[in-house]
Amino acid sequence: MLNLNRWFATACALSLIVGSLPLTGAAWAEEPLEEDPELPEQLLILPEEDPAFVPDPNRVPLEQDFLFMPQARNPLFWRLELREHLGGVSQAEPTPGGTPSLTHRSTLTGLLRYTLPSDTQILARSQAFLYNYFNAPQQDQLLGIPLSLTVSQWWDRWNVYAGYVPMLYGTLQRGADNVQRFDQDFLLGGTYYLPLDQHYLFAGYQLDYLWAQQDSGRFLGHQALVGYRHTLGQDLFAFVDARVQPRSYMGTAQMVDELRLGAGAAIQWHVLRPWLILEGRTDYNQNVSFASADRNTGIFSLGINLIGAIQSQN
Repeated sequence: MLNLNRWFATACALSLIVGSLPLTGAAWAEEPLEEDPELPEQLLILPEEDPAFVPDPNRVPLEQDFLFMPQARNPLFWRLELREHLGGVSQAEPTPGGTPSLTHRSTLTGLLRYTLPSDTQILARSQAFLYNYFNAPQQDQLLGIPLSLTVSQWWDRWNVYAGYVPMLYGTLQRGADNVQRFDQDFLLGGTYYLPLDQHYLFAGYQLDYLWAQQDSGRFLGHQALVGYRHTLGQDLFAFVDARVQPRSYMGTAQMVDELRLGAGAAIQWHVLRPWLILEGRTDYNQNVSFASADRNTGIFSLGINLIGAIQSQN
């Protein structure tokens, strides 16, 4: 009897939502209701209509930066991903030796995240990037992140995080000595998410202190970012984002030595969710140096990412 009452109450609620015709007076007279169904109010709210509803990252696309992944319903989440990028890179204001080129980039990522009952998340990530410039082999390089750790805390729609990212660089210049460098990035930031039905906006701030192996490369950066994800279909999503980062290098007395500006747009098609994703993306990044005009560059890129992955399920 309880199941019948629940079914009847849910059917009435859905009929009001979709605009069905109300019951007539005759119908009420034939089958009167003696009392209201004793159901918790939250059972009459569809998940998508609940302001506190958070989509499961196993069922929504993952952003390129794993710091901005929404909360997880499952405590333990892992993902192994391989990205193959093919596209064009054009420098609007080429630096010396900067030749516009077709580029091929391979990225291998391993991700493990654990969510505590307090909505505290611990994220461990290892990545390897291989940059192979077809028309500019002198710029080929290898970048590795052995193990980065990030701890984040969710408060409703806010995510505040702190992290450590070690980076190993190695150039792959043909006919030249290999140049290697070890840098460490310490970061602190916060991001706010605003769900809009099946879409969402996010905006945030991130403080970076890069301890570079070379003294001239050490800086303090303040990055502000904003982005939007639009659901075009069940397996089709569009992304736009913009960011700005003023940098102050430790070796100078200036308040701001450099300004980094960037914007991007992408369309993702989840061919076989979550194992195969096809992404078309375009980005523009502008570097404005207040110390040396030779360091001013504008780089436009356009390409396709083929993303294959395996990950934990619901």
